[in-house]
Amino acid sequence: MDTFTTRNFKKEDIPIYCQLQENTWKDKAATKENIESRFNIFPSGISVALVNNEPIGFSTFISVNKNDIIGKSWEDITNNGKCDTHNPNGNILFGADLTFKEGYAKYMALFDLVMFKKLVLFEKEAFVWGGRMPDYHLHSEEYDVESYSQAKNPDGSYLDSQINFYSKVIGVEILGVVENYFQDKESLDYGLILQVKNPFFKNKVISKIAAKNSERVLDLTIKGHNFKQKIKNF
Repeated sequence: MDTFTTRNFKKEDIPIYCQLQENTWKDKAATKENIESRFNIFPSGISVALVNNEPIGFSTFISVNKNDIIGKSWEDITNNGKCDTHNPNGNILFGADLTFKEGYAKYMALFDLVMFKKLVLFEKEAFVWGGRMPDYHLHSEEYDVESYSQAKNPDGSYLDSQINFYSKVIGVEILGVVENYFQDKESLDYGLILQVKNPFFKNKVISKIAAKNSERVLDLTIKGHNFKQKIKNF
């Protein structure tokens, strides 16, 4: 049986990250200089997903102020992928990149839990990221983009396959859509903006307890417990 684990990014991971970027995003891949910039600016903001101890995915996030990114493109928020816009005092974590090896997409849902752990650990208000809507080009004549982002099939699943995938992330909510968010023909260059809130953020005392026990919070989340109540037992 395959074993899925995660760890923090190390400098020696840079060539692997670069190769996976090239394999996945082709001419849109992050450059080696950009990945080095991300590591040098905020090393704790990059996580590695592994299956049987082999890297199969990477995620990068930065800290920013939510008001500073509203309506902006991915290029503006990340300074074209350099991520030197990172602000340690920002009130949210912004997902700058999620790249997985082909054939391993099923592990993305588990990797999302790492994002939740970091959200609690860094005591930020929310985790925000922009996602694709790859089926929108097939339905653009029938739906305006805002309506499409909420459109569902008769069985309750989202009409867009990727939005349906996002909907399975614990606590996710759709904030809206940004025009010209990134270059993506299938999404007609629109980006779907999503958010997961930190359930402990409003109570600073509990927030700090949760941060110190982020591993336990993550474990309780995975097991489906009510971790707001369980935090009292830490």
